Amino acid sequence: MSSGHENLIPFDKRSEEEVRELARKGGKASGKTRREKANLRKKMNWVLTIEADAGNLSDMLKANGGESTYEEIIAMAMVKEAGMGNVQAYNAIKDTIGQSDKDDLDIAEQKSKIELNRAKKEAMTGENEEDEALNKLDQILKEVHDDAVKQQAK
Repeated sequence: MSSGHENLIPFDKRSEEEVRELARKGGKASGKTRREKANLRKKMNWVLTIEADAGNLSDMLKANGGESTYEEIIAMAMVKEAGMGNVQAYNAIKDTIGQSDKDDLDIAEQKSKIELNRAKKEAMTGENEEDEALNKLDQILKEVHDDAVKQQAK
């Protein structure tokens, strides 16, 4: 049985135009995936801000100036778990509040790799992430405007 690799053509055996077209398609697919993840992140943030009733915990949160949202309830559960010795919960808390094990050099290296990848993408496809972001912002603003017009019509 064949592994399916015999029909693959390496990039160095393709024309520059073909490579550029494939890179453009990959960039568009990547952008779509990023937008989907951003949309999920937006929805999750909204869900976490919904007020919830967790019995005595909700009463305690409200008594201390909280709102008893899912986010607060989850944070309290993480603190409780970490207090009982759960190292994963402790590490999750550290990550959430920005206390990372990575040093400044690791972070700087990661940022430089991201910038290099962006530059390579722009060189290959001619597309710019800032232009993509501005187009997305224009689309969002148009959708907000259209929604406002629909609401006014009702």
